[in-house]
Amino acid sequence: MRLSPTGEFLVTAGEQVCITLTAANTSNLAAFPAAPSCGPWSTPPPPAPTNPRTGRFIANGPIGATCVVDIVFNFVPDENGEYPGGAQYEVRIQGNPEEDSFSETVTPPPPVQARQYVFRTDRV
Repeated sequence: MRLSPTGEFLVTAGEQVCITLTAANTSNLAAFPAAPSCGPWSTPPPPAPTNPRTGRFIANGPIGATCVVDIVFNFVPDENGEYPGGAQYEVRIQGNPEEDSFSETVTPPPPVQARQYVFRTDRV
């Protein structure tokens, strides 16, 4: 897996992609989709509030095929509407271990924090 200049993840047909979400100072209530757009999870993510949570899928399809994974990062405010200090999610996306991985930190809203991750097959 490689990161393209446009922000897409470039993958090889048949490559396993692993998405791990780790919550810090908040419950891991992130909403994984029922399945990536390109097919089922090869290893579905465990239910919330397991921490960390990992889902895996196989990037399949011809060159140019895309697979989209939308994740909503749920942060729960306290009774005063405040979010816990330091609440965040660490996102780690890995494919072929000899290539790049990707990490980012998602912090509380507003607005609702959702991310769309796009994987494009660029080689077989």
